[in-house]
Amino acid sequence: MYRAYLEFFEVAETKRRWNMFNDVPWEALDSSTGSEQKAARIEVFCAEELYLPDYSAGGVELTRSIFGASWFQACWSYEESKHGLVFREYLTRSGLRSEAEMAAFEDRVLSKVWRLPFQTRRQMACYGALQEAATFLAYKAQKDRAGSEGDKVLEAIFFFLSRDEAAHAGFYRAAVALELDEDRNGTLADLAFVIANFKMPGDGLIPDYQERLRTTGAGISARTFLEPPSETGGALSPAAAFIDYIVIPRAYVFHAIDASMKITRFHATDDGESRFQEIELPVNQERRDPFGNIMHQSNAFNSPSVRFVELPSNLDQSWHHAPARQIVFVLHGVVEVGTSDNEKRRWGAGSAFIPDDLSGKGHLTRVIEGPAMLAFIELPPGFDFDRWSS
Repeated sequence: MYRAYLEFFEVAETKRRWNMFNDVPWEALDSSTGSEQKAARIEVFCAEELYLPDYSAGGVELTRSIFGASWFQACWSYEESKHGLVFREYLTRSGLRSEAEMAAFEDRVLSKVWRLPFQTRRQMACYGALQEAATFLAYKAQKDRAGSEGDKVLEAIFFFLSRDEAAHAGFYRAAVALELDEDRNGTLADLAFVIANFKMPGDGLIPDYQERLRTTGAGISARTFLEPPSETGGALSPAAAFIDYIVIPRAYVFHAIDASMKITRFHATDDGESRFQEIELPVNQERRDPFGNIMHQSNAFNSPSVRFVELPSNLDQSWHHAPARQIVFVLHGVVEVGTSDNEKRRWGAGSAFIPDDLSGKGHLTRVIEGPAMLAFIELPPGFDFDRWSS
């Protein structure tokens, strides 16, 4: 346990630390992008983080006799304290909530007490691995949403927080692995019990929790986490993937989650219109370099052409088609695309999208922040998206 914590702490100190005052681009805050739905959504996350005193007290009492586990709890509490604080700052700095409204909100939340959902250290390690995985999924989805909405501040916040949650889940995963080495049957029994009784911390404490999740898009429910969505065609849910790793060690859920990326494609529909589509691209093929590092890569393809293009700051194109099926990477600036159903999405530096509407009405393109530097990577003839993303 000590070694697991030391590895966790080393990565946290050398690669993962972030500063709320310097690393979050508060100067990019745009109050015009706010809405009551967004405020209510961030409130859900903030409320769940506000139970930190209860989480910490219960965790420390349970792990006090084991150095690695208790020191992790202390470090975890520090990192989670920043999560609640940065959500609160976003709500007040954006003007979505006043200080008085936040004070009243905190009083309502803290009028209830969170208590340990399971009573043993091993069961809580199982719970922690699942709960942190669910939180990671929710925060990653919010990061992607903020990026598509052009909210750079919220995108940065959810980037830092989702990275923390993935690291927390990794430590709990290591703790469960240690428990398996000592008592495999007992650990599997505890894991089954936790799965059967799993729910998120705010469920039952935050008023109208499930309704808030549904109406604000504030993340994923326990049902979503535990059951595979119908559109996956039978793919493992995160919880099932975790069990799969524990029972038959393969690629643990966080390898599959972290080592993937979503790319937005816009394409022509059968009726000549244009629509956006999300493509999940696995980046899960392991490759070891000569120095012992394990890297993950996607399926490869040969591109007929690659070129870099600078779009001027005032670019505003009316309806047009993509000149070829291609992947576009934004290297600098912000680009906005609109489809014929009046939906608009934006991409900033480090993001990618796939123009694939060679016919029909086409799409609109604007440079929001420019000049914008793009890399165009043409797809080969007959390119199969399903095969590439499988």
